[in-house]
Amino acid sequence: MPLDKYPCRTGGSVADFQKGSDTGLPDRDVRTIKDLIHYQCAKIIARSAFSVPDGTAAKGRHYGFIKQTFRELRNKLFT
Repeated sequence: MPLDKYPCRTGGSVADFQKGSDTGLPDRDVRTIKDLIHYQCAKIIARSAFSVPDGTAAKGRHYGFIKQTFRELRNKLFT
């Protein structure tokens, strides 16, 4: 189920945030709720691996790692 129709807590829709907003929401590859779960797990893995204080800091400093881990989780390479 696409996330485009779901309102976000800040008032806009997920589609609005995928256009480049800096609110800390996931990037444009996140299209479903399952993808969102995988993306959040990738941020948690990055926080643990690099000892950063929160997901926003992890995204800022280790975006490539998060993106790669998200893709691996989404493609079920960690099964």
